[in-house]
Amino acid sequence: MATTVATTERNPLSVCRGRTKRGRACRPEPGDRTKVIADATLLHPPPFTLVHPPPSIPELSCARVPASDPPFGSSPPPPASSPAPAAAPPSPLKEALVVFALAIAAAATLYHLSFVVPYLDQALHFFVALVFLAAPTLVARRRGEDLVDYGFTRKPLLKGLAYGLVPLLVIFPLFIAGYVLFYEVICANPAGLGVLAPPGFCRHFAGWDALADPRLPKGPLDFIAGQLVVVALPEELFFRGYLLKRLEEAFPPKRRLLGGGVGWALLLSAGLFALGHVLVDLDPRRLAVFFPGLLFGWMRSATGSILAGTLAHASSNVFIELLNRTFLH
Repeated sequence: MATTVATTERNPLSVCRGRTKRGRACRPEPGDRTKVIADATLLHPPPFTLVHPPPSIPELSCARVPASDPPFGSSPPPPASSPAPAAAPPSPLKEALVVFALAIAAAATLYHLSFVVPYLDQALHFFVALVFLAAPTLVARRRGEDLVDYGFTRKPLLKGLAYGLVPLLVIFPLFIAGYVLFYEVICANPAGLGVLAPPGFCRHFAGWDALADPRLPKGPLDFIAGQLVVVALPEELFFRGYLLKRLEEAFPPKRRLLGGGVGWALLLSAGLFALGHVLVDLDPRRLAVFFPGLLFGWMRSATGSILAGTLAHASSNVFIELLNRTFLH
């Protein structure tokens, strides 16, 4: 009877436990496998069973929380310091005049030192050229500009060559006539108007007859190269490239002649060009460069480049040297 009860109503776990105790393997019968698994689950629930769902995490907000009032008796926090406003750049006219004064002061100092410092007179033009090249270069770097903005470019090449050389074909013959007539009048009255001529000029002035024997400068190619690179180019970059550009920003030209601006900026740049020459060597006759200064400035304004002015400037210097050597015997 006991065997029958164990067969019909046995608990698979107890049977398995009993068989194990007897040293035999616990192998429930196929019909008892499902019940064994179910009973095992009830007796030993799996770990980490979530009985209740996790509480919801509140959503983070990036909204700014207003600061609470400071405690009673404490000083309020200092206000946030605002950045200092950037200094306004100087006006174009003021900047141009300041740079002009500094450059001319440096050139005049070099000129007068050349009388007392050995060998400086031989390299005077070189050091003055450095002054006129350095001034616009430093200003351009400070303003974040390029020397191309000051006309330091050969473009437009053909237009620059035409504007720089063609007018000279008309101007030079007229200048020769004016040159000879001027000094004939001056030298005819040495006691009065003779003071306008360089010292000793009238004693060697040959008049129109000198045209039969023109005299070139010594080393003409070196002289031409020096006038082009050491004299004309630095002065054109400073006076027409930089100075005239700033003056046109202050006084935009209201009229144009063949593309070149005509107005207060052109007159002021030519006036400063003449004044700079006078202040360097203190020779009032140097004021005469006011008129070629007008021409060089007009060329710069018409072409947007200092090429034309540089060619005309160097050609004029070579031409004057040729006249002096030809008419002074």
